[in-house]
Amino acid sequence: MRTPILRSPGAFAAVSVGLGIMGKLLIGSGFSVGWTMVAILWVVPLVGAGMVSEYLPEPRDVESRGLKYFSSQGIRLELLASFALPGLGFAIDFGFSSVLTLALLSVGTVGIGACVRLARLERTSGSVGHDL
Repeated sequence: MRTPILRSPGAFAAVSVGLGIMGKLLIGSGFSVGWTMVAILWVVPLVGAGMVSEYLPEPRDVESRGLKYFSSQGIRLELLASFALPGLGFAIDFGFSSVLTLALLSVGTVGIGACVRLARLERTSGSVGHDL
């Protein structure tokens, strides 16, 4: 069964925003909330996948599945949220006065919408995604 608190993009985003803001306060204004979010939402899952790759099925089994892995709505929503949520961090970095900030906020809002849809999907179906 899926553990939403530990594996959801929304939880990772909240942790990364908190770490980014703490870094800004403790280290200085040059510390980037957006890049912290990218590291936590993109790099950490890739490193985790690399660490468990020896336990994954043989390549011939993966090739036979093709893109069926991405046919699940939950997986697509997780990917959308993970790619869009760092927009909020970059909007914090740039301040709230430019057109670029508005564009980044709109991208981040798409990520928040994907997290909300993913939470609703989990609530209705009980479990979304896959177990490791």
